[in-house]
Amino acid sequence: MVALLALASCVGASTRWKTYHDPLGWFLRYPASWRVQPFHLEMFRWGDEQGALVGNLDREVHRKGQTTGWDLRGLPPGFVVVLFQRYTYGAGPKLPPTPPRPYTRFPLSFDDAQPSSPRAFGVSRSLAIDVVPRGRGGSWTVWVWFGSKVSQEDRAIAKRIVASVRFARS
Repeated sequence: MVALLALASCVGASTRWKTYHDPLGWFLRYPASWRVQPFHLEMFRWGDEQGALVGNLDREVHRKGQTTGWDLRGLPPGFVVVLFQRYTYGAGPKLPPTPPRPYTRFPLSFDDAQPSSPRAFGVSRSLAIDVVPRGRGGSWTVWVWFGSKVSQEDRAIAKRIVASVRFARS
């Protein structure tokens, strides 16, 4: 057990890490060999989605048509994608109000992730963490998708990426 913990804490230790700073005032750390893909989707009257995805990918991923779902079909079976986004609601149909939720404590943890509908094409399930930051509008979510044969090392890296998400002080 001790050897396993030591291995987990060293995962990616020899990998150089970079920091992505998003225009919305948040940042995360990721391995330099992984791809960062910022995005901003305006959905006319419905609102918009803005954020970035990080993955062990050799190419960009795209949305499927005019949907908010990402098309992950055709990626290698060892892929990992971590996405952090803000969704703001426009003038579309009004959703019932949700009760106030407590502010999120950082660092984020996979222990807080909930299995969720995929919100992506080409995967059967995803993990989601709702984030309620102080003084930030919109609805914030971390999504994580794994290929069918992802390595333990890449799973551990995904956990480190999720735990690195922070908001800059205002």
